[in-house]
Amino acid sequence: MPKLPTSVPHTSRLDQTRRTSSSHSSDAMTLPARAVGNKAVSLSSIPKKPEKDPSKPLLKAQGFNEQAEVKPLTSNQLIEKIAEKTGIVKTHLLPLQQVARETQQIISFRPVDRMSTGLIEEGYPTKGFTIKGKSSNHGPQAGFICVDQNFSKLHVTLQNDRQNRQKQVEKYNMSVQDCLRKRDAVEVNLSLSPARLNWLASDQAIVVKKVHGNDDILKIFSAGFEYKAEKNGDKFDISCNGEPLKVLADPKTNQPLTADYDLMFIAPKAEHLDLAKDDNLPVKRVHFSDVSTMYKVRFKEKEGEDFTPKQFFAKEDETKGSFGQAIGNATPRITKNNQE
Repeated sequence: MPKLPTSVPHTSRLDQTRRTSSSHSSDAMTLPARAVGNKAVSLSSIPKKPEKDPSKPLLKAQGFNEQAEVKPLTSNQLIEKIAEKTGIVKTHLLPLQQVARETQQIISFRPVDRMSTGLIEEGYPTKGFTIKGKSSNHGPQAGFICVDQNFSKLHVTLQNDRQNRQKQVEKYNMSVQDCLRKRDAVEVNLSLSPARLNWLASDQAIVVKKVHGNDDILKIFSAGFEYKAEKNGDKFDISCNGEPLKVLADPKTNQPLTADYDLMFIAPKAEHLDLAKDDNLPVKRVHFSDVSTMYKVRFKEKEGEDFTPKQFFAKEDETKGSFGQAIGNATPRITKNNQE
């Protein structure tokens, strides 16, 4: 082994100054030197990390009681929670879950207006894709679609934008008249059961007052409107400003229509995806504005007319619901599931 040099490595002037000043300092403290060898450290001498019970959570919520037993939710408790969050009728959730399990698909719905949930449960028919009017979320008409859209939810959602509200009311009034003209719906006078009036009152959607203590004539107040309810058999006929309150109804049964379950998507397993048949969208593009100018020009040259949104959405009619109602740009898989 070569002999190591005994000379001291070069140090800077600043370092020498530091050494000199520190050696003459009365406050200098001598640190004991300690030799460190290359001795291997035994693994057994390293303290072990305490083991954790895998059954216990890594994080604890404040106030967590370790002694508390976590019990799984029963089917009824789960249905209660889902129904409360989604607005879907409780008795409909199990059949929907059964269909999803049997077909191995995810079936998703948008939240249902809670004003409509009770009406759907009572058996009122739901509006189809052709009914464009807005339902109401206030007054005795809550959950129904009024012929006069001034009584719709637009009255509340756009209450601070009078100009836009009037524009939207006019737009949807035209849509309502269109569906009446096509006989997609008919108009009927609104009549409600005492149970429905009691539910609306308990939900604070309306305020009910008797007229001169008479149980057969009631005044109803809601969102700035005043209504009158007069007993007629086992129901109350509803009017406003001396005129019957008109709502849209099913042309076959004359029963008032309520909001429907708004299907968001159906997602089959990737290996079951059939883009040639069951999952082939009638309308390929997302929006009319996505259609190229060249396509519109060629369409006009061939057909002799402009390519309009009407032609763009025409193929939606290829998809029908279980009762023959058009349900928009949905895949044929939906019709297949409905028929099954």
